[in-house]
Amino acid sequence: MMKPCASCAFFKKDEALPEAKSGFCHRYPPTVFLMEQDFRTLFPPVRDQFTCGEHRGASKPRTRA
Repeated sequence: MMKPCASCAFFKKDEALPEAKSGFCHRYPPTVFLMEQDFRTLFPPVRDQFTCGEHRGASKPRTRA
């Protein structure tokens, strides 16, 4: 069973709308958009219950001693 994006380490909530159930996926580098003479970078927006199949647990990986 795939886990939802909200529990993924790459999921970051939208700080502008704290009550929203959406956020941004930081799995890959942001996409660059050129708008006339200006450019913006944007991470893909995702809903908290969306599942992409590339879930990463929020817990830190164990290191071998």
